Amino acid sequence: MTRMNQAGFTLPELLVTGGVLVVLVVLASFFLHPQDYSAADRNSQRRLDIAALLQATRAYKADKGDLPPSITTKTQLIGSATNASHLCADLVPGYLNAMPRDPLLGKPATVSSCNQKNASYTTGFTVIRTKDGQHVMFAALLSEDGAQVSANF
Repeated sequence: MTRMNQAGFTLPELLVTGGVLVVLVVLASFFLHPQDYSAADRNSQRRLDIAALLQATRAYKADKGDLPPSITTKTQLIGSATNASHLCADLVPGYLNAMPRDPLLGKPATVSSCNQKNASYTTGFTVIRTKDGQHVMFAALLSEDGAQVSANF
């Protein structure tokens, strides 16, 4: 009986190779799995928007000598609703190109939407004047992942 040369791999070689491939696939999926940074991105945009509101309010105060009259010592939503701070009319277009809005609410309010009669908008931000009347604080209502997004001057 003659023995034929058989080409191929042994069972242990195949099992080891398969095991190594499984480990590599698991590691690759763990390291290459994209993490969702969209909430952090939106919080960063909120911080930028609040910085723009602060900068515009400072410029308004420097020009007029006081904070915009729509900012009171009561925490108010910035928008066109009843009892809201209608900052859009005070700051756009003189100090801001457009009124910032929370990223979850969509695009910023445009100049025409601020100055139109019966204009309706909301920003997702709040504003309050300090008791001494000289300082202001802005905050984002819709911040995510437990982040507190606010700033004052």
